[in-house]
Amino acid sequence: MNLKASLASFLAALSLSAPVLACEQWEVAGTFKLHQSNRLTVTGAFQQDGGTLTGDARFFSPTLGDDGTWLDGKITGTATGERIAFDISWYGDYVECNEIECVGSGYASGGRYEGQISQEGEVSGLAWEIRRPDDKVSWRLEGPARCTPKKVTRLGKKPPPKKPGVADTVREPGGVAPPDRSGAVVSDQAGLSDVRPRCKSGFVWREAKPDDYVCVPPASRSRVSKENAEAASRRDPDGAYGPNTCINGYVWREAFDGDVVCVTPEVRALVKEENRLGPSRTE
Repeated sequence: MNLKASLASFLAALSLSAPVLACEQWEVAGTFKLHQSNRLTVTGAFQQDGGTLTGDARFFSPTLGDDGTWLDGKITGTATGERIAFDISWYGDYVECNEIECVGSGYASGGRYEGQISQEGEVSGLAWEIRRPDDKVSWRLEGPARCTPKKVTRLGKKPPPKKPGVADTVREPGGVAPPDRSGAVVSDQAGLSDVRPRCKSGFVWREAKPDDYVCVPPASRSRVSKENAEAASRRDPDGAYGPNTCINGYVWREAFDGDVVCVTPEVRALVKEENRLGPSRTE
């Protein structure tokens, strides 16, 4: 065998034995169709910010109501490395009738989806209803995920210039700028009365966080206070979503953006309704 043939054989063997580099960040953002082994199909859209997933989902339940019911859902989860995990909080209304009357009911539940992303971008895994973790089905996304190139920061790039008199301002206690500094800083209390609504008689601020001014019945504020106090006991720090992972049977409350206090799916549905009714409970 001559030298050229030997070199070609060596390069071919090297290419076959070279390891395939794993994708550092997969992207699933956009509309999706998810097929489950129980013949249900979930459609919706993922929004993705780095490894954080949010979004909306929808599926038709043939078992709810006399003629089946469309259920809507909110997605929260993560896509990190080859792992993907997300919850969908389902909610909806349906009607069941008998010979005498028709009765309307509300539905609220949570589904958990955990899976893997293959080197080819195929996404699949197992799913279950959060309150029934032993009853699992398999699922897969239609179409592959996309590998996002790693972002590279250019060294030596200078930050944009600061606006004179604003970034250099020193704030004194109470938010008042000292007289010899820029007058761009205003009091922290300025305009506070514009964002603190007055609740109608019989309602109070919910206070899921200090500036949560959604008007709710007093019992709801007491419930929220208890939920905040018990938050740590409802988390699984080793779960799929890191320290904010909820234990089985609980989902994020989402009273506001970033609210990851763990509550039951029924309470999250109640909180969504509180947010919807809040403006009608103000003077």
